Amino acid sequence: LIEMPAKERRQVELLSVQEIQNLFETCNNLKTKAIMALVYGCGLEVGEVLSLKFSDIQAKTNTITVTNRKKKIVKELFIPNSVIELLRKYYA
Repeated sequence: LIEMPAKERRQVELLSVQEIQNLFETCNNLKTKAIMALVYGCGLEVGEVLSLKFSDIQAKTNTITVTNRKKKIVKELFIPNSVIELLRKYYA
């Protein structure tokens, strides 16, 4: 038996709060800002954000229902009020 060398694990580089604020400040496009807010504020993946429908967002209860078509997984996630306001501004 030949032993395979262990894979080296990469360190995940996290952004600081200041770096994230700089990202949002430099973004001029409202659509891109809304996508970034959903990814960062709710912990969604980009594919999940792109597959969201208007009916998936419940503003009264501050939740988002995410369904993954491939794996049939349903997630109920909390959405901050600031993200809801940004989505309302984008929808208008």
